[in-house]
Amino acid sequence: MRIAVMGAGAMGSAFGGLLAQSGQDVWLIDAWKEHVEAISKDGLRISEGGKLSTINAQATDDPSRVGPVDLVLLFVKSCDTAPAMRDALPTIGPATHVLTVQNGLGNVEKIGEVVSVDRIFYGMTTLASDLKGPGQVELSNVTRGQVYMHQANKKTSEPLLRVADVLTTAGIHTEVSDNIDWLIWKKLVISLIFNTIPAITRLRVGDVAGSPEAADLVRGVVSEAVQIANRKGVMLTLDEALSYLQEVARVSTEHVPSMLQDVLRKRRTEIDANNGAIVAEGEKYGIPTPYNKAVTHLVRTIETSYSRQVG
Repeated sequence: MRIAVMGAGAMGSAFGGLLAQSGQDVWLIDAWKEHVEAISKDGLRISEGGKLSTINAQATDDPSRVGPVDLVLLFVKSCDTAPAMRDALPTIGPATHVLTVQNGLGNVEKIGEVVSVDRIFYGMTTLASDLKGPGQVELSNVTRGQVYMHQANKKTSEPLLRVADVLTTAGIHTEVSDNIDWLIWKKLVISLIFNTIPAITRLRVGDVAGSPEAADLVRGVVSEAVQIANRKGVMLTLDEALSYLQEVARVSTEHVPSMLQDVLRKRRTEIDANNGAIVAEGEKYGIPTPYNKAVTHLVRTIETSYSRQVG
């Protein structure tokens, strides 16, 4: 299968590297020239459980070099989905499908501006990785994690099943799930807490999960999200969401999440597609979201004041 990975950061490189290692024809596409050059020169280095593998992978900052592919894997930040899809146009042919397992809400709608809904696969993943430098990523949880996905029109097609099989063969266990919206909202809860609170506090996932002082904040943020999920017809309970947070914390204790990495590197975050999206949905449905509104404003304050921060 010919695959183009749009956004070869920590997650895109991890997925692309494992797929290339399994024999797929993979192109990693990213604007970070040093990263692209390192992969092109020395291969992509993936560390996992203390073992380092070097994978021969194709990398470029120019999607027109790649040409039409069977599958576009979208791993850019949610705030960059629309421009990334425009940049990806040279890789999209009449039979190309697009898979997103990005964080946050609204990505499928943005992808749908470029390709038809029957060619969009969406889902979530529990795989976590850290970008250690140009050309090197580390798989950061105890297991490789999983992917759950479905087609945006909720029909099961041969290409959907083929993509699931290709990912599983690469060592990323993948299931087509009729319960995908429930799974995505459960995963969204993880991002609302273990992306956003570390971005504010600069704590790792395990430290946030183990902080008694953060417990009320965590419960407030999650409770608001669960109310909105229920209003949208996704029957997630507060107990399920909180239990899943603890489950993820146990296997990702030392993980430095992407939003914290963005803050440390003084980059734009995905806050608007995460807690900011909960605030927007709350306004739509008349559900108060004071906890999500507070953390959204804090992260926006941080990311709009990098040049003036002390230390």
